[in-house]
Amino acid sequence: MKYGTVFGVAFPRTHALVTSRAKFLKILLLGAIFLSASQVLAQSPPIAWVVNNLSETLSEVDLSSGQVITNAISLGSIPNDIIISGDKAYVVNSGSNHVQIIDLSAQQTLGTIELYLGLNPYFIVLDGEDRAFVSNWMTGNVSVLDLDSMTEIDTINTGGVPQGLCIVGDWLFISDVNYDFQTWSYGPGRLLAYSLTDLSFLGEAVIGTNPQVIEYGPDGRLHVVCTGNFATVFGQVQIINPTDLAIEHSVTLGGSPGSIAFTSDGTAYLGAAGWTEDGYVYSYNGISYAVYHDENNPILVPSAAMDVAVTNDDHVLVCCFNSDHLAELDASGSLHETYLVGDGPLSVGIHESSTGIKPTQQLQKSYSLSHNFPEPFNSATVIVYNLKTATSVSLEVFDIRGRLVESRDLGFLRAGIQRATFTPRSDLASGMYWYRLETGSSTIKGSMLFLK
Repeated sequence: MKYGTVFGVAFPRTHALVTSRAKFLKILLLGAIFLSASQVLAQSPPIAWVVNNLSETLSEVDLSSGQVITNAISLGSIPNDIIISGDKAYVVNSGSNHVQIIDLSAQQTLGTIELYLGLNPYFIVLDGEDRAFVSNWMTGNVSVLDLDSMTEIDTINTGGVPQGLCIVGDWLFISDVNYDFQTWSYGPGRLLAYSLTDLSFLGEAVIGTNPQVIEYGPDGRLHVVCTGNFATVFGQVQIINPTDLAIEHSVTLGGSPGSIAFTSDGTAYLGAAGWTEDGYVYSYNGISYAVYHDENNPILVPSAAMDVAVTNDDHVLVCCFNSDHLAELDASGSLHETYLVGDGPLSVGIHESSTGIKPTQQLQKSYSLSHNFPEPFNSATVIVYNLKTATSVSLEVFDIRGRLVESRDLGFLRAGIQRATFTPRSDLASGMYWYRLETGSSTIKGSMLFLK
């Protein structure tokens, strides 16, 4: 769970970036493919950039050497959230009411995007089209930012208290924690959906209490962390179908979880505060929903576990607000290392950049499972896949007879969840189509059903 400050009062908050899966996932071939090559692009050691809410700085943590620069970059007032894309970091400064853009390679601020239409910004998400969306707690809206011109260009009026932001294909999902500043209480949470194409409203659903964060799960569903009211209603994760916003399952965890991230095997890890000597991390299976760790047997980390993030090697990073530490769990979920960072670590982003050429070697597979959404589809579908490393990607689509209907170079893409939109030509018939994503070291194949 993350905490930010509204006029001097600390409130829980979090961030998430999501995708989705269709109902009928057909994977034709997924396996480990190894490449021997004389020259391949190498990755620099992963760097964790930690937002320190109280000292208002970024800490730089080299996860390979363990070196920490406590106050590497100065931030604005009351920094709450960070997202990293390429070599740039975007930090939401709630008190300054702007988004700070930072060149991580040069370690300098490039500028800020001032928010004039929203107040008390909390979270940020990028759509891959040079736009950012920022939720504003105090004004009941979401600011739309143009990253090229560094300006606020529009708003989405949601009402309530918008917090979590999630992008699924061409849809933007927003969670409303529905906090009443007059009675100091939470009403029923809401999940809202908007079109990224024209920002039109698509629908909403009533969900659990205090829905702080949404994440796409390995089951192809939205995992919405409902933190509860910290007194009589406690934590659960609601599993929601992104196509109709129906609640399909609830994972009861107890306590006050407020952040979530998934490892490549589908395990969900959640920061769940813990305000005494120990902080708490919960976990569950993101496919079967079996609970591994909840309020009764949490993974113990330094005090006050807030944001969580997962590295490419499935290590879990945890911001420990009270103890001023970044905790690192290994792939088994055991505490691996702790790093002393700045005052009040609240949010963490991971930066890995290409650094040059390495000799011939074996490489791990560069992808994980893919899927498309919606499925079946009519006008267009979005193929969502997860790259383990930065690599060049191309897309080919074939009809049922094996004839090529589309071929496209998607360019060199960074590690993480990526999306490719397929829009069928008007002359294509309804039926099953196959797609193939080629990377430098592997092939991803899948099927999709087109219905006119």
